[in-house]
Formats: sequence, structure tokens, C-alpha cells
Amino acid sequence: MSALRTAAQGDTALDGIRRDLPAGVTAVLLLIAASMLLGALEQLRDRKRVLAVLVTFGTPRRVLCGSVLWQTALPVAMGLLVAGVVGTALGNALLGLIGRASVYHWSSMLATAGIGAAAGVAVTVLTLPTLWRSSHPANLRYE
Repeated sequence: MSALRTAAQGDTALDGIRRDLPAGVTAVLLLIAASMLLGALEQLRDRKRVLAVLVTFGTPRRVLCGSVLWQTALPVAMGLLVAGVVGTALGNALLGLIGRASVYHWSSMLATAGIGAAAGVAVTVLTLPTLWRSSHPANLRYE
């Protein structure tokens, strides 16, 4: 009887962690997105003349927007992939140590990946006005 009671208490603790984990993941991804946004805005500000030259020579602005998307989406995708693989392996190892079976919550993993993808797209969308201002031909002037 005490073994059942201990298992029930353990499940309650895991349920609490499972319930609070998405809030923590969202907070961390928001911090990462804010950092990426500041980095992207700083890069665009530093490359103002280069962007103006590219637009002046006929590079479509959608190509520049796509490059900003790749610069934000690729690090987010790689980070989520590494975190998913390492987290799953570490979780399996820890659950194996206490003699528990591994249970995958694919919906939680996909939700985390979706939040990360949304963060990458949000950073891209928030940098577009700065990209358009930076790529204006008037930025070719040098004083």
C-alpha cells in the first residue's frame, strides 16, 4: 500500500512540473527572442550603407527580408533541435535511474517548437521596418 502511495505522490510532483514547464519555456524563449531582436536591429543599423547599395543595384527587398528570416529562424531551429534531443536523452537517463518508463508528450514538444518558430517569425516581423529604413537609397550618403 505504501508503494502505491509513494507512486501517487511522485506522479503529483511530475504533474506539477508538467503543468509549469510551458510557462518557463515561454519565458526563456521570450528572453531569447528579445536578445535576437536587439542583435538583429544592431546588425541592420551597422549595415545601413551595404543594404542601401544592394537595393540600389536592384536586389528585391523580399530577398533582404528572407535573409533576415533565415538569420533568425536557423539559430532558433538548431537550438530547439539540440534542446529536444539532449532534453529527451537526459530525461530518459534520469527516468531510467529511478526505474520509471519514459513517456513522451509529443504535443508539449510540438508546442515548444511552435513557440520557438513564432519567436523567430516575430523577430523577423519586428525588424522589417528598420530593414526598410536602412535600405533606403538616401543612406548611400557618406559624411
